[in-house]
Formats: sequence, C-alpha cells, structure tokens
Amino acid sequence: MGLSALILAGCGASGGDGETPGAGAPVSVKDQAAMTACEAVEALAISMEADIPFQGLSQEAAEGEGYPGDLVTALKPWGYTCKHGILGGWNDGDPDSHVFRCTIFEASSLRFEEEMPNAQAAFDEAKATLDSCLPEGWTAREDSGGKGEEAQTFIYERASDIERSETADFYMYPIMLRKAFFRSPESRGGPWGWIVDVAFQQTEVVEAEPSDE
Repeated sequence: MGLSALILAGCGASGGDGETPGAGAPVSVKDQAAMTACEAVEALAISMEADIPFQGLSQEAAEGEGYPGDLVTALKPWGYTCKHGILGGWNDGDPDSHVFRCTIFEASSLRFEEEMPNAQAAFDEAKATLDSCLPEGWTAREDSGGKGEEAQTFIYERASDIERSETADFYMYPIMLRKAFFRSPESRGGPWGWIVDVAFQQTEVVEAEPSDE
C-alpha cells in the first residue's frame, strides 16, 4: 500500500463506494520516523481532511515522554522531531484545533551574519518541497506580517480555507512556512536566534446537530 493510501485509510477517508471505513491502523512509529520531507508534507496535508486532524501521525506519550494525554510523534522530516499540540476552543462547545509544527532549521543568536545564508537556503528548500509535494488544490501567498528580523512567511491555503477566512471570527492559517531571526527570548517568547519552521493547523470537524423536523 502506498503512503497516500495508508494515510487515507488511517484517517477514515471515504472509499469509492461512498462508505467511510474505520479509522484503520495508524502509521507506525518506525514509518513515521522514516518519512522523507516530501512524504511527511503529503501525509500531513491528507490527514488535515480527517474529522480529527493528523490522526495516525502521532500517539499518546508513553511514560517518560511527556505528561499524560500529551501527543508525540516520530516525524522528523527535516532532522528535528515535529510536535503535535491541541488548542482548546475559545468558547464552550467550540471544536479543538490541532497544530503540527516541524522545525526545519535553527541557529544561535550569536551567528546572525554567518547563518543567514543557511537559514535562507533551508527556507527556500522547504518552500520547494511544499510547492511540489502538497496535493492538488493548495495555493501559496506571501505574508508580510511575520515577526522578527529578516522575516519571510508563506501561507498555503485551499479554496475552502480562503472562503472561510472571509467570514470566520477566528482563522488559523492552514499551513504557514516562516523564517525569522530573534535577538532575545523576549522578542519571541521562546528560544531565540534563527528559526525556520512550518506549521500545519486544522480545526476539528463538528458533527451537525440533528434537525428537530
């Protein structure tokens, strides 16, 4: 079974007969760790279509891996292990949102000039991977609102995302690739220096309540 078929099965995607199969077997930790950058981009994008995003690409943390209920993944397509976090809804009853973030490049804040070309090269290579490996229907646009010095950001969206952004009270960019330099922890709220990363972000699908009719 190819990668796309495996992920679709794991996400419970509809089959050709119109019926939706069960969740299927998740992608094993070994297979997660072995994914190339292109395979990971394809798998993450496909899994964003599931009712529960990224299902099968992470698992609950074992003892010693984190807090009970934390999700961990073995995906490390750019050499750094990705992270899967869940953000609770703003209001009671709002669906949770999932953020799957992968670091692509990091370097010390003491090496601004020396690491600038390396950060740019990592960013350009990651953008080329996204452009060529995302499934059909994704489009990219440059965003000028990124934080940090030498900031460069590209947003990837589907037509349905763009339509939703026009009316939604809260909108997370579905895929955000960024490069920036932060001189201090206060300027970022975390580790500082050069950072290139990509975030895949998707809100869970809420089942419509049955009609009273």
